[in-house]
Amino acid sequence: MSVPMNEAFEFDGRERAMIRAIELFRMKADECEHRAKHTINKSEQAELVDMCAEFHWLSGEAARLQNRITQLDASRMSAIDGRITPASAAPQALIP
Repeated sequence: MSVPMNEAFEFDGRERAMIRAIELFRMKADECEHRAKHTINKSEQAELVDMCAEFHWLSGEAARLQNRITQLDASRMSAIDGRITPASAAPQALIP
């Protein structure tokens, strides 16, 4: 039994979108950190640092969820084809 080509393609597109979202969260965190370093107003600086921490947390949560999706997909593939092991079926997303 094989995965229909359109289903595999759709998953691949969603996976790329999730990885792009993780990258975006990390870029926004870096941007907030940069702005915080160059801000004189302490109140604004504290708000930017807080936002930076939240963006980092969001990127970590998104990466963790993507890993769970990848592991579930790998388990599904190994159930379909016994020659595929969950560890070798798909690479995991990077966790910061």
